[in-house]
Amino acid sequence: MKATPSKFKETNTQRYNKYSNALVEDCDAQTPVIFKLYTNRAACSSKLSRHFDALMDAQESVKLDSTCSKGYLKAALAAEDLRYWATAEEVCNTGLSTLDDPTPSKPVAWKKKDLPWLTAAALAHQDRLRKTAASSSRWTIA
Repeated sequence: MKATPSKFKETNTQRYNKYSNALVEDCDAQTPVIFKLYTNRAACSSKLSRHFDALMDAQESVKLDSTCSKGYLKAALAAEDLRYWATAEEVCNTGLSTLDDPTPSKPVAWKKKDLPWLTAAALAHQDRLRKTAASSSRWTIA
């Protein structure tokens, strides 16, 4: 039986709180992986639209391990969601400065083939797109 949305939210809020309590009670700053736990909770907070909590956790993560690139990413995304543009820019720049080589390890060009608008453009040239009947800007593959 599927849970109702309110029950689902309640259950997962309890799980989030248990995770938070475990961070406080069972870990100290000397624990080697605690920065990862803060990074993970930042990701969870972000998914729950708790952007300020996400920013705080991500900042704690990079404070504990200044080489944690995911921590910088989570902090920048949370700052962007909060419209803290200067903070987002500062976090990005700080994160990039911690990298040995800030250039991507793989060419970015391989990602371009997966961009939806490029896929749609290619399909449009093949006349494989049609507009849906609904009043929407969506196109579907014919």
